[in-house]
Amino acid sequence: MITTVEIVKEYGLTQQGADTKTISIQIQRCQDIYLRPALGLELLNYVLVEANRVDDYAILYDTYILPCVVAYVDYRCAVFLTTKITNKGAGLTSDQNFNANNDADNTEFLASLKADADFYKNELIKYLRDDNGQMFEQYNVTDDLMPKDRTGIVPNWYGSTRPIFNNRTNCYECE
Repeated sequence: MITTVEIVKEYGLTQQGADTKTISIQIQRCQDIYLRPALGLELLNYVLVEANRVDDYAILYDTYILPCVVAYVDYRCAVFLTTKITNKGAGLTSDQNFNANNDADNTEFLASLKADADFYKNELIKYLRDDNGQMFEQYNVTDDLMPKDRTGIVPNWYGSTRPIFNNRTNCYECE
């Protein structure tokens, strides 16, 4: 797995008392559903296998991959645990000492978590694309089974993509 349950509990919103099995399953699903399309299979496998990350890969993992995974795990755990609590009959009961969330509150909270996770995924994709794939050669490998997610790249008004800042040359270049 790309990270551990302990790291998710430490850096995320998921509480320390949350079920380890649930979090572990959500980490694996986030890795498969969100990270694989963003990184591509070659780069994901390299990051998974390379235990001693150095240089650019350490920055990629610590600054972009880890926050993305933690945010998506928080989102998926919140959806799962909210549904689980509500279905037990305790989630919508209110009295003088307890005020439960209504559906609108839950929807707003989950939308906020999803927006956070999408932001981190877009930042990850932009970081991978900003140097035109020079830093991470595994990112350039084409995976015919699953095309790469390009949501971090926004076309401008005349149809081409935005200029990309090349960290190696310290200038902007067009794709």
